[in-house]
Amino acid sequence: MLKYTGGGYGGTRPEIPVRNLTDEEAEEFGGEEFLVSTGLYEKDIRCHGDRKAGKARKSAEVKHDED
Repeated sequence: MLKYTGGGYGGTRPEIPVRNLTDEEAEEFGGEEFLVSTGLYEKDIRCHGDRKAGKARKSAEVKHDED
């Protein structure tokens, strides 16, 4: 997922939506690398696998606390 920041290239571009984009939408509008390079978007790291890592970490902490 890409988070809309509103910056870069003077604000907006008519061919690119002014809102957060799903991964599928990002591909539709030129790809993640291109969209981030415009300065209009940044990667939303909360949606790129960090959830699983965070859950695993929390699960390990809970098990440790139970010992």
